[in-house]
Amino acid sequence: RQIRRDTALAWLEAWYAQRTVELVRALEREAERQIESLAIGVRTAKVSQADVLGARIELDLIRDRADALKQRNATARAELSRWIERQYMFFVATAPLANEGLLNCSPKGMDTFRILGPREVAYLDLTGSGIETIAHARENGRIVFMFCAFEGPPKIVRLHGTCEVAFLGSPDYTSLASS
Repeated sequence: RQIRRDTALAWLEAWYAQRTVELVRALEREAERQIESLAIGVRTAKVSQADVLGARIELDLIRDRADALKQRNATARAELSRWIERQYMFFVATAPLANEGLLNCSPKGMDTFRILGPREVAYLDLTGSGIETIAHARENGRIVFMFCAFEGPPKIVRLHGTCEVAFLGSPDYTSLASS
């Protein structure tokens, strides 16, 4: 129950952070429109320069809040990346498009996972009981990585996405292997 609660809270916190950034961006756009309207009002002598100044100060405060939220999100992403990279084991799940096909969930590890960017990861798929992961990836590209804390406080992180296979000897493989 504790793991489920902590995982739900982590996802809610991520959703809340993303939604807050979206709302602050909307506030910023609205403040910019308000300044444009007030500037027109100043030219027609219907609004004072002080009103425009007040709106500009408000816009600066909104931008400061947006910058603080971006920094907070960047810090949270960096912490999550470091946590993921410390995990010595993770799971990869794929599935075929056909209903009669088998789901595949495989344990992975041995320092084979890399975070390449904010929305890009790579891992080296070592052969095990078969090559279903690669077969599914080539068929539909759907993949899920799951990381579980085996030490410290409970935590589960899933990365849902699409994938491509880079075969040994291909230019993509050589590029990934060098990074």
